[in-house]
Amino acid sequence: YVLWENVTFAALTIQARKTSTERPFITGLQIVEVAVPDIAEQNIGINFNSSTAEDVDLVTSSAGAVPQGNWNNVSNNTGSVAGSVLEDSGATLEGMSVSWSGDAAHSVGGASGTGQGDDTALMHGGFEVQDLTYTGDNEITLTGIPYVEYDLYVYVSGWNAGRTGEAQLEVGGSVVSGSQRQFQGLGTQFVDGTHTHSESSGTSDVGTYVLWKDQTATDLVVQAKNLVNGTQPFIVGLQLVKTPPRGTVIAIH
Repeated sequence: YVLWENVTFAALTIQARKTSTERPFITGLQIVEVAVPDIAEQNIGINFNSSTAEDVDLVTSSAGAVPQGNWNNVSNNTGSVAGSVLEDSGATLEGMSVSWSGDAAHSVGGASGTGQGDDTALMHGGFEVQDLTYTGDNEITLTGIPYVEYDLYVYVSGWNAGRTGEAQLEVGGSVVSGSQRQFQGLGTQFVDGTHTHSESSGTSDVGTYVLWKDQTATDLVVQAKNLVNGTQPFIVGLQLVKTPPRGTVIAIH
């Protein structure tokens, strides 16, 4: 085959000729989309706060392992947002809803006015996870996700006591294969802008988020549980990051 890369024309003509008395054949043509659309600012961030939003720093600027603005600041251990979920771009996603249910909601050391930055504010409040089993009392439900493919970050905190927990992802009532993630989240010692992935199954794995990549479900449920009775880790935030769609291939025989 012969190849022209990074072509941008909407219309074009391909011509061929022979360079000897032999007769070559044109046997096929293939157009492969390589342009990646601009997906900047197509992220969704949920910042879970304490029982009243004023008790903990709000995220008002850029935060997250994938930095974004326009975080949705919500409070209380149970609640929902429907028809008004904000995207990083500032757009309102009218068809999307988020609901959550946990134990008590607390600040884990981030009183208002710490001045330590928005990443620290993100990590300083949320709802406790107390159950030793996956139940509806400790879950986040998302419906109407507008992205074809995305990465899902769930931010966790163990206060400062090494509180361990585990999270799983459900789609259509079934646990997604390989979805369980164990975590021992960082707490009030979090340094602004130092998010790390908690990805192993060992209790020594310390990170600020668990991650499911390349998700495509429109509706899903994140569930969490304790690993040790009374440890009470926190779910402090959630972020959906849109990923580029795979290229389109057009083949002509």
